[in-house]
Amino acid sequence: LQARQLRGVAWARKREPARALADLGEVERALRERSGTHDIAYARLLADLSLAQRVAADYGAALTSLENALAIRRRQAPPDAVALAGVLIRLGQTRRISGDLERAEAAYREALALDRATPDPSGRNRATVLYALGNLYRNRDDPARAIPYYAEAVPAFERAWGADSVQLSQLFNNYGNAESLRPGRGEAAVVLFQRALDIAIRNRSQDPGHYYPLANIAMVRIWQGRFREAEAGFRAMLERLHGVPAGSEISPLSGQPGLAAALWGQGRHAEAFEAAAMAEAT
Repeated sequence: LQARQLRGVAWARKREPARALADLGEVERALRERSGTHDIAYARLLADLSLAQRVAADYGAALTSLENALAIRRRQAPPDAVALAGVLIRLGQTRRISGDLERAEAAYREALALDRATPDPSGRNRATVLYALGNLYRNRDDPARAIPYYAEAVPAFERAWGADSVQLSQLFNNYGNAESLRPGRGEAAVVLFQRALDIAIRNRSQDPGHYYPLANIAMVRIWQGRFREAEAGFRAMLERLHGVPAGSEISPLSGQPGLAAALWGQGRHAEAFEAAAMAEAT
């Protein structure tokens, strides 16, 4: 069962939700039949299952899994503050993605307080919650509050995962998104996006989400009127997103309108209309 659970998580991280859900669903049924729904092994499984559900864009199911995992962790005696903070962070992330920013922030703040009182020896909870708070304020279009969290998270990520890790790549991408919200900071954002992309390429990542900086650089080029470069970036990103569900958190829906804008800017109006129509049909 443990091997199947690990395989399910690996599928989820590769954005293969059907395979992930098949493995993790089988483990969930086996654990429920063997020992019920109140022990720590079941809480761990629910947290892993939520990742697959999130990748499948089933946010309601992911939230239910995490809330059940959190309830089990809160009843644990003696309490495991590090594990509890980990569930709270994932719950906050899923609430943020589903649009519940206020409750996401509450989960992050509780997780940060737990980590300050009982630090995670690996440093990963602290790094992740700093990054998460940066994402939350960026989603609120508040780069002035987001950027300090991202800046503090960079060395924390380097300590926790390494200076050439795909986790750091994702941080640089969202850090760049925050910078791009500030007037006149387009090139500063591109530097961060490029650092993210370079890491993904060096790691030969198979996760389409790790190449999203392609689209972000392309969007900056749209703002700068560099439409031919923007077109190339959006096309490269859309190729990476082939087969990703439209409702996923790295949905291809955002790439087609960008491609349409790049084509329109070059005066290729018929192709732009076709790209926009594909976005509506996706």
